[in-house]
Amino acid sequence: MTHPNTSYSGPLWHVAMVETRGEIDVAKDIYDTLRYPVFVPAERVWTVSRGRRVIACKPMFSGYIFPRVDPYREDWQRILDIDGVIDVLGKPVSNHGRPSYVPTVWVDAMRRAQDMGAFDRTKIAPDGFKINDMVRVSEGPFAGFNAVITEFIAKMRSATASKRAKLLVAFMGRMTAIEMDVTALEKI
Repeated sequence: MTHPNTSYSGPLWHVAMVETRGEIDVAKDIYDTLRYPVFVPAERVWTVSRGRRVIACKPMFSGYIFPRVDPYREDWQRILDIDGVIDVLGKPVSNHGRPSYVPTVWVDAMRRAQDMGAFDRTKIAPDGFKINDMVRVSEGPFAGFNAVITEFIAKMRSATASKRAKLLVAFMGRMTAIEMDVTALEKI
């Protein structure tokens, strides 16, 4: 996230913290009430509903949505009046109380990836991953990065479609811990 400078004008994508599991409803309320566009990155996953296995869409970033507001022309603080909104991230005093924003290129890239099915977790997972395996991330915001598997979240002997892995990935000059479905990993 970065801070808008005083020479920029135009709508910016901000990060609103919302009640978990209320992302879609809050986004709809922001749009219906304020007419601000809202992006909620979503992934397709298998889930069980009424005893049946079904495909569902769920927000990728639990508790966060991305409304687009012009902080210089529109009252972005009105977002805080919407039920379910907890806060808008980054209102430092040094930035005259304006919120931080997410670069439009990131939102555009996430939208393209979502449209191309990059966040479809319903694919059959590859077998045979082990702890300490070097892998390449094939989907999501870390696509193309190499990583090391540090542990599996499900307690199983081998990776399955419902299994998630904890990884260490070199990002911005340091090792960063991330978690993702094994369907988003490729052996190196």
